[in-house]
Amino acid sequence: MTAKASREVTEWGCPHHGAYIPALLSGEDKTCPRCGKQLRAVTIREEREISWFGGLSPEVISAALKFTSEGEARLSRDQSREEVLLWGDEELGGTRSAKEQRVFSSKVDVLILAALPKELAAVRANSGPWRHAKDPDTGFEYWVTQAYHGLTIAAAGMNSMGSVSAALTTSAALNALDPTRVILVGICAAVSPRVHLGDVCVSDQLVDYDLGKIKRGSFSPRWNVFPVDPELLRLAKHFQSDDWGETVLVKRPGGSASKPRVHFGTILTGSKVVADSDVVDSLRSVWTQAIGLEMEGGGAAAAAHQHKNRTSILVVKGVCDRANSAKNDKWQGYAADAAARYAISLLIEQGSTTLGKSVRHAPNSVSGSDSFEIFGLAEGQVRVALSGAFSINGLMNLCQDLGIEWEELEGRGTVSGAARELIKDCRRQRKLKELLEAVEATRPGLFRE
Repeated sequence: MTAKASREVTEWGCPHHGAYIPALLSGEDKTCPRCGKQLRAVTIREEREISWFGGLSPEVISAALKFTSEGEARLSRDQSREEVLLWGDEELGGTRSAKEQRVFSSKVDVLILAALPKELAAVRANSGPWRHAKDPDTGFEYWVTQAYHGLTIAAAGMNSMGSVSAALTTSAALNALDPTRVILVGICAAVSPRVHLGDVCVSDQLVDYDLGKIKRGSFSPRWNVFPVDPELLRLAKHFQSDDWGETVLVKRPGGSASKPRVHFGTILTGSKVVADSDVVDSLRSVWTQAIGLEMEGGGAAAAAHQHKNRTSILVVKGVCDRANSAKNDKWQGYAADAAARYAISLLIEQGSTTLGKSVRHAPNSVSGSDSFEIFGLAEGQVRVALSGAFSINGLMNLCQDLGIEWEELEGRGTVSGAARELIKDCRRQRKLKELLEAVEATRPGLFRE
């Protein structure tokens, strides 16, 4: 049996870059481990389906529908019964029957996979708040969040690098979460002269060169070509915003102010670390339009292709080296963060109405497609209107009304920059509707002029 319920959960997050990192907090330390800023408590309201097995009494069910702000259920337990109550995939009370194998777990719209811990950390740092979850049947662990427009996103890491680990993790994730879309995020090598360190490579096809024949000391690849998710690729090619490049959290090596560029093309994939320009030249002699080379795409794509739903993936990777003898780790942090920032921005800006089995709208928030359409305006028009109608002091007052720290806005030196950053911060904190209402109260009719 099932019922709808809601609860409130308090997370600690950094208002500077929107990273929610409760797992890293300990004791009384309430500062962000990345930037040292003071963290802010944010209360998130979750809605979920409650499921139960066995003969739970109406009194127990009624109590289960009431939750405290810490998210703990007030339950009466009857240990004499074989019964279980679940909040999504979390057990709240009772005991589970040994005969009952079915477990209700919340599914996700988009799954983001990463091989290295630094790659997964970059994904989590660029969105949130994230809730840690574990599939009770398989033990598969992942993180899950919901974008302000309701798209449910999960993120999971792999046990190690390479195609085998990627295939195993992808298969386990697909079985546990049944996502509609899959994005592989992380770092790669550039194999095209037009692609530079720090840029982001997006696959329009994946070419696995692992399988092959060795004869007389020579290796001849047997190419395995995988198509990518057509809807994700379409959204990526229509994603024209440059704002994501301005919000990469990790400093660019060398201190350059250059922004990462996005390249679309063939990505080569194999399970070996390549630090040999002759190998790269050999691969590109066949695949002349190849832009990048990485290690997990082939395994992930194969697992997705062989899954019962025969899905495809999209690979989004930041460039950290050129797969030559000069290969090092200097650019890995920046490249991982750039890829994560791009992927998250793509999902938030482009994914509200076209991705997912059913987009579930978050309570107390405004959907991505409706957020500024309340006043018949696009986001760019709202930014222009704010810049034209408010002075620096006026925007400072808006921040105060909305509970946003003015000193944390990076672009506060100019009116246009402050307006842009204010909108971004409101999106991170799910305050777009409050922003529009505050502006309407201060400047009535501004958005109808």
